[in-house]
Amino acid sequence: MSNTNEVVSYNPQVFSLKKHIAELFTPNFIESYDLGDLKEKIEKVTAASKTNFNRTPIISFCSEKGGSGKTTSALCVMQAVANMGFNVLLIDVDPTRGSSDVVNARKALINAEIASAEEQGIPVENVLEYKFKLEPTIEALTVVPDNFSASWVLELAEKKEYDLIVIDTPGVKNNDAANFDPRLITKTGNPHITASYVSNLTIIPTGTSNIDLVKMIAFTQPLMAFLGALNYSNQSVVNNQYRVLANRVEKQGSGLKELAQAKEEVLFNWFTNGIRRSEKITANTSTKHTGTVFSNNTAKQINIAFLELVDEIYSDIQNSVEK
Repeated sequence: MSNTNEVVSYNPQVFSLKKHIAELFTPNFIESYDLGDLKEKIEKVTAASKTNFNRTPIISFCSEKGGSGKTTSALCVMQAVANMGFNVLLIDVDPTRGSSDVVNARKALINAEIASAEEQGIPVENVLEYKFKLEPTIEALTVVPDNFSASWVLELAEKKEYDLIVIDTPGVKNNDAANFDPRLITKTGNPHITASYVSNLTIIPTGTSNIDLVKMIAFTQPLMAFLGALNYSNQSVVNNQYRVLANRVEKQGSGLKELAQAKEEVLFNWFTNGIRRSEKITANTSTKHTGTVFSNNTAKQINIAFLELVDEIYSDIQNSVEK
């Protein structure tokens, strides 16, 4: 069988999209959402980080409350950046392994399709070329909190092999994890302290209920003091930033009043817009669904919301790397 016949004889169960879509995924994604300026911004900020601080930019998603949307937000932000053609590394320190399980499930899909293609006599290189062009992939490392140290993360960042490193931390209190004692920055076993210390930007997701906001405030106040002390005492690796992200925001939700009151009364740095609750987001960031939230016809507003988030994230990274 000729190579041409092998290519066109792909089993529709293996490949569900037309090949020309795969070949043009990243440029189509950029053009569809008019992302030329954002892509250029990411390139410039990444270059500034690697030049001024000799390291890849790092962001972290931190919360002590489960269900805050931490892992889901991390996955969607990572995929948005990857879909613009950038190399992203996930460091998953959460014992639940929620984010890395999704990343690895997508890789398992690719491996399954390779095995299916081999059974059909299709060259493996054709499958790899197709899949990686179809779905920009994220690399993932899983780390237990006791082995998670600032020196290890910084050594990884200084290799500059990636364009962005994203840290997903535990969604529960871990020993003294969120006491934010500057004396603990060189110790292992304190994932929130370590992640915030090494990150250009620490993102604190929160729901909009009263209990969500109370726990977020209890977490963010010491974090803000911790980052301020690091910057003031010249202990910071970069000019560390933080920002609070409101998740599961409904237009007529019961938590809107509490959210508005928190924004008015608590002087934190908030993202301009929150992320709406969506079953489509949940479905597309689970191990049961191995396509990405951006590679199918999931609601367009989800893409726009997370791309707006990425824009603000890189503005904060830019502030952290400018000398």
